[in-house]
Parts: sequence; C-alpha cells; structure tokens
Amino acid sequence: MSKATVTRALANMQDTLPEQSLSRDLMMARFATYRAHLWPLLAQDPVRTVPRLLEVDQLEARTRGLFDQQRDDGTTEAKGLLFQLTTSLRAQHGEAS
Repeated sequence: MSKATVTRALANMQDTLPEQSLSRDLMMARFATYRAHLWPLLAQDPVRTVPRLLEVDQLEARTRGLFDQQRDDGTTEAKGLLFQLTTSLRAQHGEAS
C-alpha cells in the first residue's frame, strides 16, 4: 500500500468521525429516553417491561461495542444485563447489593 493511499484513507475516516460521533450520541440519548419511559412502567407490569428494558440495554451494549464477538450464545451478555437490572432495582428500592 502506498503512502498516498494510507493518507487518503485516513483523511476519509477523519471526515466521517464527526458524523459517527453525532450518530452515536443521538442513539445514546434515545436509549436514555426509552429507559425513562420504561422505568415507571416496571412496577405496573414487570413481565412486559423487563424484556423491553433488557432489549434497550442489549442494543446500547451493541452500539458501544461491549459484546464479546467470540461468544454466540449470549450468556455472558445476558448475565451482565441481568446484573445491571437487578442492581438498579435494588438501588431504586434502597436495598444493599
């Protein structure tokens, strides 16, 4: 690969970075909005709300690149998401972890 090709590729990447950052920030704001709407529903209908919250967490984790690409069964991610959810619920209700 020539120096000119590498320079051009880096320049192209730098041009798209602000757009990627803006898109990521917008998605993170959407995830926060979704959670803000779902948390009040948790006490009313936990059976339907918990899966929705887990979906939001999973989408955010994927957006942030937090998934282990080597595991296909999802057990690591599910365990982490459930831990986050239970920790948040305990904190909300004043219980120790």
